[in-house]
Amino acid sequence: MYAPLQILSAYSLLKNPNTISQIIQTAKARHYDAIALTDQNVMYGAVAFYQTALQHGIKPLFGVTLSVSGLVNTATTFPMIFMAETQVGYQNLMWLSSAKMTAKTDDMPLSAMTEHLAGLNVILPAESELTQFIAAAYDDLETYWQQLTNVIAPEHLYVGINPQMATQIKERLAAFQVATQAQLIALDDVAYLNADDGFTTQVLKSIDANVKLEGIKALAQQAGTQILQDFKQIQAAYQSSEILKAAFLANERLV
Repeated sequence: MYAPLQILSAYSLLKNPNTISQIIQTAKARHYDAIALTDQNVMYGAVAFYQTALQHGIKPLFGVTLSVSGLVNTATTFPMIFMAETQVGYQNLMWLSSAKMTAKTDDMPLSAMTEHLAGLNVILPAESELTQFIAAAYDDLETYWQQLTNVIAPEHLYVGINPQMATQIKERLAAFQVATQAQLIALDDVAYLNADDGFTTQVLKSIDANVKLEGIKALAQQAGTQILQDFKQIQAAYQSSEILKAAFLANERLV
C-alpha cells in the first residue's frame, strides 16, 4: 500500500486551502488506499482526519511537519516530517506538536526531542537542511549524517525523493545513499489538491509573509503543478529508474 506522505490541510494556517473532507475525497477519487496528514507544527485536524478517512475506506497515517533548528545553520529552521508508527509514536507526535506550539521562540533543536522519538519515523523533505546540503554538494555530508543518526536511529530515518526533482539532485541523492546506506523514500511534491488551488495557496503564503503579490491577474490564470496526482500516474513515474523504484517500495513498506 502506497501513500502520499506529506499533505497539509487548512489547519496549517495560511499554508494550504484544502479541508480534511476535500483531502480524503480527492485521495479516494484518485485511487489511494492510504494518505498521511502532516500539518505544519499542529495536529488540530487529527480526529476529523481519522474519522473521515475511515468513512471512505482509506488508511489514515498521522504525522506532523515540524520546523526544526538546523544542525549546522542553527539560527535557521528546516522542515522535518515525523510519522507515527505506534500508539506511543502518536503520543510523542502530540508532545512534539505541543512543545513546538507553546515554545517562546521558534528555536526547536533536534537534541530537545531525543526522549520523544520512540514509535516515530522521520522523513527529510527536499527543503530539509540535509537535502539542501546534498543538492549543493556539501563537503562533509557523512559527518552531518553521523550527527543526525546519533539522535535518530537510521532504521527510522528516511530521505525523500520524487520523480519531479532535477536529475542532478536525484543522482546526488543516489550517491549519498550508496555512501551512507541512508534510506530513500518516495515523497511526492504535493502543495495542494488541484491545479486551481495553486493561486489560492500563493495568496495565503503572501499574506503569511506580509508580501504583496505582483501580477495577480497573470498568476490567477496559471495552473498549479504541485497537485495530488492520480495514483496510477505516480506509480508509473516511479518506474523510471532503479533508485525511484526502490524509494517507491520503501514507501509501501512504511505504510
